[in-house]
Amino acid sequence: MLGMLSALNYLLQPDQLAALALIPPWFWAIVGMLSLAPMIHRWNSPLVRGTLAFWCVFLVVFVEQSQTVWKVSSWPNADWQQNCQTGNCLRAITLNCGDGGIRSAREVAALEPDVIFLQESPQHENVERFAQKQFGEQAVVVHGWNASLIARGNLIEESVAEDGRYVLASVRLESGRIVRLVSLRLSAPAFRVDFWEPGFWSDHREVRESHRREIRELVAELNSDQSSLPTIIGGDFNAPPYDAALSPLATQMTEAFGNSGRGWGATGTNEWPLFRVDQIWGSQFDFQIGTCWSRRTTYSDHRMVIADLKLIEQ
Repeated sequence: MLGMLSALNYLLQPDQLAALALIPPWFWAIVGMLSLAPMIHRWNSPLVRGTLAFWCVFLVVFVEQSQTVWKVSSWPNADWQQNCQTGNCLRAITLNCGDGGIRSAREVAALEPDVIFLQESPQHENVERFAQKQFGEQAVVVHGWNASLIARGNLIEESVAEDGRYVLASVRLESGRIVRLVSLRLSAPAFRVDFWEPGFWSDHREVRESHRREIRELVAELNSDQSSLPTIIGGDFNAPPYDAALSPLATQMTEAFGNSGRGWGATGTNEWPLFRVDQIWGSQFDFQIGTCWSRRTTYSDHRMVIADLKLIEQ
């Protein structure tokens, strides 16, 4: 019964149960399999075997880590390096800086990114100095109080959302290709655990409604531009990538870790990475995703997410 209800919740995602979507699917898989431990002496029972089979299927279908934690091969591999000789590959990193400020942002430098998405942005002048040190005269900076982006290239166009939720820029890369970059941070989640109170469920529902509205506004902004530029979005979504609020985005873009992730992938919190709220998305027909992974930080309460992407030749 628990398994069926869990599966239905992830499939249907009613807004009234939005709080349950925050619970990672692997949690229910562990609970379900542990519940079989007292019945191990009845292994030959069709009920026990059937329940175990169900949870194994649930693990494969809903728990993305069942596919990613085993990927331990070295990166970048020879094929990726060969395919990137044309200069159309780039590395994108997203990080919620938290209370670490510019110290958090500096942690991405060693990974040699081409694009950096920051949330809970450090002060403007600090971001400018960091960008100049990282990319020199080719540094592009679009700063907002809640989200900022840094890139290597030439700035063509920029905009900052009125509510500060995202910043957007069109940038010409060294290869000559123009890409559209978005750094965002959706509304904060409801920090409540008192599930026995009706307000717990209504607060989480309202957060999902806010996320859905914010994503729709962003998608409308992107679709208003008829140029159909290749687009990368990085940010703190304050929701898992399978959340129903992100469905307007999922119809047009590919989430990097879900497509080609390796390792655990979760980013919140840095010490206890249980929730995969920090993500990188690329427009579906414009990018090949090489791989994506998360990495522990020192100064932020989030882990960073790194994605290697290749622009598909048009």
